[in-house]
Amino acid sequence: MSYLLEFPPRGPLPSKARSPPYVLFGINGDDCFHHFPPEVPLDVVLHYVPKLKQWILPIPSLSPKAQKMALTKPYIGIDILGPFRAEAVSEIVVRMLQHAGVLLPRKNFYIHPTIRFSIAIQEAWLAFELPIAGLANLHTHMQALLTHGPPIQDSEMRTLWGMFPITSPIIYEMGMNYVRSLLEKQYTQSQVSTIRLWHAGDREPKTFFEKLESQFPQLDTARSEIFAE
Repeated sequence: MSYLLEFPPRGPLPSKARSPPYVLFGINGDDCFHHFPPEVPLDVVLHYVPKLKQWILPIPSLSPKAQKMALTKPYIGIDILGPFRAEAVSEIVVRMLQHAGVLLPRKNFYIHPTIRFSIAIQEAWLAFELPIAGLANLHTHMQALLTHGPPIQDSEMRTLWGMFPITSPIIYEMGMNYVRSLLEKQYTQSQVSTIRLWHAGDREPKTFFEKLESQFPQLDTARSEIFAE
């Protein structure tokens, strides 16, 4: 799914950008380079995401396994600090390698990202100070997934609500996913109660969902049937 990401124009790559040293990635001190392609040139990484330069580690700071790898090939460690999912960061790295003309095997491509995985990609992308415009295709994918995909869960709803303005098409499709899933009785009693508790405790989502639900009077029947089971 890396094709859904677009980096801003940064000019041509340095002439030897695809040469070593290569990057060994970690997140919060934990090795996670097994989630990444084996040879990620440092110059390519810093060309597309300059912010990653602040997390470069000297060789002595690498884990024992990473230090052993650095004996056979020139590696540099980048230990990213933050609540990031390694697979999501890897998708960003795969996209920059594509832009740099590096051929990658099929196993490096995550084809059908879920809502939760798409959220993780956006969180990493914005934390790396990349422009939100580069996520336009990812947002289109998220809208399609909300329209045709499985029922949206409480934690996903809360996260999306905090990530997008109330006027966003993603928020609208999130609401419609909830309405549709409720009408089809795809939620349990516990799930409905948890979601409604969130609505009731915050004025903005409460107003949004009340307005949306008012267009579907049959929701009361569906909700009653769920709680009668």
